[in-house]
Amino acid sequence: MKTTDRRNKIIAATSTALFFVALIAMMIIHDSNRSLEEMLNGAKLKNETVLSEKLALDKEINDYKKQLAALQGKNKELDKFLATANADLAKKESQLKVAGKNTSNTKELANLRKMRSDLENQVSALVAQIASLEGANSDLTQQIASLTNKNQDLKSSNDLMKAFAANNYRMETSRGKSEKLTVVARKTKKLKMGFDLPQNVVENVQFKITMPDGSVIDKEEDGLTATLLDIEDGSDLMVSLEPMGDFEVTRRIEMKYEPKKKLSKGVYTIDIYNGDTYMVSCQVKLR
Repeated sequence: MKTTDRRNKIIAATSTALFFVALIAMMIIHDSNRSLEEMLNGAKLKNETVLSEKLALDKEINDYKKQLAALQGKNKELDKFLATANADLAKKESQLKVAGKNTSNTKELANLRKMRSDLENQVSALVAQIASLEGANSDLTQQIASLTNKNQDLKSSNDLMKAFAANNYRMETSRGKSEKLTVVARKTKKLKMGFDLPQNVVENVQFKITMPDGSVIDKEEDGLTATLLDIEDGSDLMVSLEPMGDFEVTRRIEMKYEPKKKLSKGVYTIDIYNGDTYMVSCQVKLR
């Protein structure tokens, strides 16, 4: 009987001990599983964060490359700068691909963030440089346009001077409907002057007459007009047949002054302008 009771106590004690051992083992396994799960979740979060950073940086790099491509060809200095910038971007892309192979490392995440910061600084500097170069390019374009216009004006003026030097201009004062020539001031009803025009001279020749008393005639309402005549129509009998040098004569300009009152004797000076540029003058004396 005593032996049976003792055996039962031993079995009970052993069962109790095994129960507690199993319980402790389950608790240890549970804690281990929870720690492992937390580690996995942490690693997953880091991986997602790094991946997000990588995708964002990839997108920014592509955007910057598109912007750089759009700016290519504007000028040589800008192209050289953009080539350097593109090389830097390619280097960053290469570094990004290497970093992306091990996204679970906190150090790699820090490197990606630093790369992104460096890239943003480089792009900011690039944008400032591009703005400066574009401003300089715009100023240069305006200067070229201005110089081109000045060059055209100088060429036009030079051609006019060649026409004057060729002695192809003519002046006359006349009276009556038959336009008989006269040098008597009070009888003069019309003062005319004409000269041949080079083919490439624009219709910008202007006249100004200074009277003997110093007054100036330069408006149509004062009786001063200028007319362009085509040589081909044969209607202008004053056209010179002399050669005009290295340009072709196709038109002739004729200035006509019909005074509204009798002229006084003295010297009349006719100034000729190409636009606002004074070219030459001639005089006629009436008695």
